[in-house]
Amino acid sequence: MQQQVIRKIPEELENYELIFHEDASINFISSQQKATRILNCRVFTLKTEDGVVQHVKIELTDDKDISFIYESNFSRKLYDESIKETYKLLVDFDAFIENLCIFLQKSLKASDEITIDVIDGKEKSKIVFYQKLKLRTVEVFTLPLNIPDEDYIMRLAQCRFNILNEQLAARTKYLDSAFKTLDNKNPSLASHVRSVIQQKEDGTYKTNSKLSVL
Repeated sequence: MQQQVIRKIPEELENYELIFHEDASINFISSQQKATRILNCRVFTLKTEDGVVQHVKIELTDDKDISFIYESNFSRKLYDESIKETYKLLVDFDAFIENLCIFLQKSLKASDEITIDVIDGKEKSKIVFYQKLKLRTVEVFTLPLNIPDEDYIMRLAQCRFNILNEQLAARTKYLDSAFKTLDNKNPSLASHVRSVIQQKEDGTYKTNSKLSVL
């Protein structure tokens, strides 16, 4: 019987390298709403056999909304012939990728310096990167965004579920090991900790409990 493969990324990304995976603070703007959302951002690169990056994929998802996903795909050729010229950028493709990751990181950790907008249009969507200077805010560059087809969204959702399931299993294993150690050293404290955790899960926990730090 063939063993089922537990995928963490869709098949299309198997040859890609994940170079960035962090949350980012992004202003989501559409005809229905304008709100700041904390999105999960992943940046993938595809290299040639010689190790030269030829393609980049940005993926934006929301853990609270499994159907929310935007992606941007662009090549070294597109950067050299269009993006670099349009925005008068002075860096090469490899440095641009590095700066892109820095911008995403700073959107959450240094929001007074970097802001990012995702503009959802009826026909075209885009992600716009801004840098705040002393006197004004300037647009650094813009990349096109698109929404993947439904089949890809469903397969990506399954991959995300697999990752969360693995993390939950690891956390459960760690807690079981920790409780075994605590049971041996201080059974009374172990019992109290279990009680506090159960109260939190039930929604009956009160902050004046003896173990209020958990």
